[in-house]
Amino acid sequence: MDRRQFLQSLNASGMGAILPASAMPPIVAQTAIVEEAGTAWDIPKIGIVSVGGIGGSCIPKAGDRARSLPYLSRTVAVDTYGVDLHGMNADRKVLVGDSKTRLNPLTARLLAQSASNEIAEAVADLDMVLLVAGMGGATGTGVAPIVAQVLREQGILILAFAVMPFHCEGPLRQQTAQVGVRNLRHHVDTLIPFVTNDFNPDAKNVRWLSAATQLAPLAFIEVCRNIMNPVCRPGWVNIDFEDLRHIILSQEGECALGFGSAKDALGAATAAIDHPLLGRGRLQRASASLVAIAAPQQLLKLQDSKTVLNSVRKQMSRDAYVFYASTYDDNLDNEIGVSIIANGIRG
Repeated sequence: MDRRQFLQSLNASGMGAILPASAMPPIVAQTAIVEEAGTAWDIPKIGIVSVGGIGGSCIPKAGDRARSLPYLSRTVAVDTYGVDLHGMNADRKVLVGDSKTRLNPLTARLLAQSASNEIAEAVADLDMVLLVAGMGGATGTGVAPIVAQVLREQGILILAFAVMPFHCEGPLRQQTAQVGVRNLRHHVDTLIPFVTNDFNPDAKNVRWLSAATQLAPLAFIEVCRNIMNPVCRPGWVNIDFEDLRHIILSQEGECALGFGSAKDALGAATAAIDHPLLGRGRLQRASASLVAIAAPQQLLKLQDSKTVLNSVRKQMSRDAYVFYASTYDDNLDNEIGVSIIANGIRG
């Protein structure tokens, strides 16, 4: 069932009233391909590109990637420090500079410009990139905008994640981070800034450094999974890559993501709405959102979809676009999962 058929069934069941007319922008061509031997999907090539040590720590290990991110096409690490780069889990690695130059954001930027051809080769043929970089230091602040510029020149859709420094790192690093975010914003399609505690709210409960270092990659896997699955995973109601591109490119403002799961639809919707990366305040200011529901094939009821969509609609303005997807996920262990990508957030 495609989204147009689903909306027709919503209207027939009386559920269409929860979606305003403005929530039905022009439907673009679907990318699913039906073959005689079965069904195949023209799955977009999605990559993760990390910049610097903080970004590199978010690249998932092979085992985590196989279990949670089967649709991930490629991981690329870009760094100015060869020792760190050597230990990263990336499929492809690009060393910027020679690790001997005293770096600040400006010199890192110049070094990245000289390595733009190597960066372009590493990301060739990707359709979308999740770009993650730590702001405040020389590498993330200086190199990430150049990497984003290379991606944009190749027509790649860019969702950037800017990891902000802790407040205890001081005002100078905070100011440097803000400059990096402003420079990065010019070259990406949407940007999601967050601090480490927002990245994973469990961080404040962790005592040991060895455990804390595992939180970022695990949390980032969840972020990636909740972006990829609505586009790549088969389900009852599918959304294609061009729909996602429309959500990202047609709105002005920041993007935010929330996700959660529970035994019931209302609990799952509430968890996603209240996720620290999203929050009700951001959702209220958003001009568009993609609401994706995932559940084991025999678990989801029509009423569950209505409950989730109503919960999200109550938090958004009346004229906001709302896109909907529903996918199979037998790994949820009798729970319903909800993810919300909100875009066009202002103020």
